Amino acid sequence: MGDDYISNGPDFLDGVFSSSVKLSKCEASGAGVRVYKIKPNTKPRMTQSDKWKKRPATTRYWAFKDEVRRLGIKVPASGSHIIFHIPMPTGWTKKKKAEYDGQPHQSTPDKDNLEKALLDAIYDKDEHIWDSRVSKLWAYEGAIEIKTIMGAKL
Repeated sequence: MGDDYISNGPDFLDGVFSSSVKLSKCEASGAGVRVYKIKPNTKPRMTQSDKWKKRPATTRYWAFKDEVRRLGIKVPASGSHIIFHIPMPTGWTKKKKAEYDGQPHQSTPDKDNLEKALLDAIYDKDEHIWDSRVSKLWAYEGAIEIKTIMGAKL
């Protein structure tokens, strides 16, 4: 899985945190936690012309979908907590970034749109997913963290 995947806990000994990765102050250890270094993205409304007309929004989504599948990201049908680490704007000062690191992200994109894009990228049909918690946090780098709760298995 290489450098794009960070994992913790006894079940996931194949990955370690890289010193170049600084996600957020949130909890980043324990069994059942997987962190993928991929910038969260939303799924745009698709039109028929998107088959030949390459809009930037659809191009970004298709690249996101390819990367999600390449990384082998999975979400259990129930008992998951998906945390989207939204990268802070490059124009922010170091002081502002330090202040917002790990804080709730309360602007667009909406958490339900991020979850929909992720689930649509993973599964052709995602109707079997019936229970999950979703959060958005500010972070230095974009990432998707999936925690299994309530004894769920990936």
